[in-house]
Amino acid sequence: MNEERLPAAYTAGIREMLGQEADAFLESYTERRTQGLRFNTLKSNSLSGRAAAEHTAVRFDLTPVPWCPSGYYYEEPARPGRHAYHTAGLYYIQEPSAMSAAELLAPRPGETVLDLAAAPGGKTTHIAALMQGQGLLVSNEIHPERAKILAENVERLGISHAVVTSAAPGELSRRFPEVFDRIMLDAPCSGEGMFRKDPAAIGEWSPEHVEMCAARQWDILQDAYIMLKPGAAWPTLPVLSTAKKMRRRYHGFWTITLIWSGLLRSAYGLIWKKAKAISSRCSARRPLKRTHQAAINAAAVGAKPATSCLPPPAMPSSNL
Repeated sequence: MNEERLPAAYTAGIREMLGQEADAFLESYTERRTQGLRFNTLKSNSLSGRAAAEHTAVRFDLTPVPWCPSGYYYEEPARPGRHAYHTAGLYYIQEPSAMSAAELLAPRPGETVLDLAAAPGGKTTHIAALMQGQGLLVSNEIHPERAKILAENVERLGISHAVVTSAAPGELSRRFPEVFDRIMLDAPCSGEGMFRKDPAAIGEWSPEHVEMCAARQWDILQDAYIMLKPGAAWPTLPVLSTAKKMRRRYHGFWTITLIWSGLLRSAYGLIWKKAKAISSRCSARRPLKRTHQAAINAAAVGAKPATSCLPPPAMPSSNL
């Protein structure tokens, strides 16, 4: 893919953001896309599953993905998605980069975990495997048809401790305040990460669409925060996983998310100033829900605030 095929506003934003590294980034669009699969350890760790996994590794000449112990690259023209092992749920076809999200979330067996925007199920099935079938995983997808695909993948991989729901984030936050140990949020995004995989995504991209997605992400992130258990910022982690490349899309998400998690305790002096400035700009466009500013302020000391800092369960948490 030549740079000329990319939206001009997109390439201009990349050059502004990356500076001297922009050429190397844009040249990556001319390279072949990477292919990957992730073994479902709920099945591949059994005696027969290990033998099947070994057979798969040889058949498709798999090589390890460094950041995911169960993830592997394969090269074209291999088609592991057409093999019976795929139908049986031995593995899930997944972009290698997407495998990093659940590894970062690091869910533990026995926890209560939410995947808030879960379809088609790559991150949900990865989380379920890391939980080793123990605890409760709630996998939500707001669109009913996509929720059906999500449920099919959960069933295909033999996941027995997951519940699939189809609800708006605001509905869930009203019903489940302060319930979850960890939350995965693969927020709806404007699709820059799909340019190489799906050329049609290029035609659908626009700066206006980017702004709309950023506003929607801000809404969803606030509902996600309501559902985190209080006082559990270490190691509770709301992971915002999305293909954000344009600077205007950040709106402080990554800084605020990491501050909430407590991962940047040692860097608060610098990071918090930036997060507050970005948060102020966001609030001017999309005001924080009641008492959320108090919640963010409490996060500066590395913990989710006490229950009294959060809205009551009956409070509407959508339609800002």
